[in-house]
Amino acid sequence: MHDPSLFFSSRTLHWLKLSLIPGISCRTLMKLQTVYPQPEDILILLASGEWRNLPLQKSAKHWLAEHSQDIDAALKPKLEQTLEWVQQGGFVLDWQSPDYPPLLKEIYDAPVIIYGLGQRQSLMASCSMAMVGSRKATRYGVEQAHSFAYQLVHQGWQVVSGMALGIDGAGHQGALQAVSEGAAVSTVAVVATGLDLTYPSSHKQLKQRIMETGCVISEYPLGTQAKANYFPRRNRIISGLSQGVLVIEATEKSGSLVSARCALEQNRDVFALPGLITNPQAEGCHSLIKQGAKLVTSVEDILEEYATGHQAQLKRKTEHRREVDVSVQPIISRSQTLVPSELVVDSAPLSLVEPTVQPESQHSVPDDPILSAIGSQGASADEIIVRTGMSWAELSQKLLMLELTGVIESKQGGYALKSH
Repeated sequence: MHDPSLFFSSRTLHWLKLSLIPGISCRTLMKLQTVYPQPEDILILLASGEWRNLPLQKSAKHWLAEHSQDIDAALKPKLEQTLEWVQQGGFVLDWQSPDYPPLLKEIYDAPVIIYGLGQRQSLMASCSMAMVGSRKATRYGVEQAHSFAYQLVHQGWQVVSGMALGIDGAGHQGALQAVSEGAAVSTVAVVATGLDLTYPSSHKQLKQRIMETGCVISEYPLGTQAKANYFPRRNRIISGLSQGVLVIEATEKSGSLVSARCALEQNRDVFALPGLITNPQAEGCHSLIKQGAKLVTSVEDILEEYATGHQAQLKRKTEHRREVDVSVQPIISRSQTLVPSELVVDSAPLSLVEPTVQPESQHSVPDDPILSAIGSQGASADEIIVRTGMSWAELSQKLLMLELTGVIESKQGGYALKSH
């Protein structure tokens, strides 16, 4: 195998290895990283017998039972494939890379590894708008997606979408037309397959055109085929890369509404284009508008949301996010890192042992604004932000610690107090 250090930092290589282990989610890796600050520390843990005490999926435990004694050998074929792909022009970013998208890093389940093709600087665009909608779009929907994307890119807003048929493809095409006319920003496609594949196959040429001025990215390893459950996971990255999400044509059960829900949970803005009340492809947009999404009929409706005052607010959020990234220290510094056996109490890693003191006495609801915001009914991340006034960068750190200490648990759509 080629020397990986010629293509990756040691940190990126370690995160890449961790991401390739079946059944270990990025969320689990983020939790482990709060106790084991360096990715190589997590690899040491997994190579020892202590992985048996971790709350891992069965598939991960089965894989580790067979391969933990020599993880490098087990992952060698995938690593060789990735190195060859990078030699041919691809790139790999880990979530601690300086050129990892700062907006995406804010979300609670950011991918630890991003595979990319094209212009990686596109991922650092200061203004990005996601555009999603039906694969079976009407002619009206296609025309509007193309027009909105074209105008947004001419106004300096990068368009992020999923390279699917229908609205996604029309949005990318509109963005690329603006680029051909001299626009300074382009478009980013987030896909749900390995980047050595193209789905749908009819978009091979579109993929190539996007790579010339923009970027195509995926969290999935090379060779990963499209599966239905990968697309909702992909949608959180589309919204995570953007300040807002524009929905153009969506049925009541459309996957595009997953993107809208992700946007709300990530404290992003949601915009929706109305359509004919007799058009089932517009029902999802109308439902979003009823729930509080901003109705838009022109690009100006979006731009006015990001006028000078709002842009200043975005800048302050970005500066605060950078301050948090610098100021938040890991629980255990590199010089203090303990070997896994020293972190075991009653056969479970220290970070995952239930508190000996009842959570109520450690975090009483009246004294903790986060727990008060969650309440007995539970709450989404967006609701907690509204109720506490905290930024997502600040809140995500505290939610993670409350979850690790067993005070709260994450559930579909938000968080709930954990019953004991």
